[in-house]
Amino acid sequence: RERKAESVIERERKAESVIDKERKAESVIDKERKAESVIDKERKAESVIDKERKAESVIDKERKAESVIDKERHAESVIEKERKAESVIEKERKAESVVEKERKAESVIDKERKAESVIDKERKAESVIEREKGRECHRERERQRVS
Repeated sequence: RERKAESVIERERKAESVIDKERKAESVIDKERKAESVIDKERKAESVIDKERKAESVIDKERKAESVIDKERHAESVIEKERKAESVIEKERKAESVVEKERKAESVIDKERKAESVIDKERKAESVIEREKGRECHRERERQRVS
């Protein structure tokens, strides 16, 4: 009995060790995801800066190309382009917001899956404990019957 009890305790220790290792692996995965997210945001920021530089370059070239007589038309064109650039920037912001919400939703889904996995493991562990209790009761009844 003691050996069996020690065996059960050892199995429980091993199960706890596996769970600890899974938690550590999940932590590493989370850190990798966060690092990837930071890298993605940096890439997007660089892309926005490049677009701003290109927009500034286009505006400078247009200013140089226009004559003094065209200054009024040029000003209207620049205003229209700024509105369009603001619209593009706003659309980019909305797209980034959607991407971020999707990431958060995926993170929540992952956490729910992990929680379900932990709950399943707990149920299995409880089942093992209940079976062991049943066996111990059966053994005790058998001992009482024999004596």
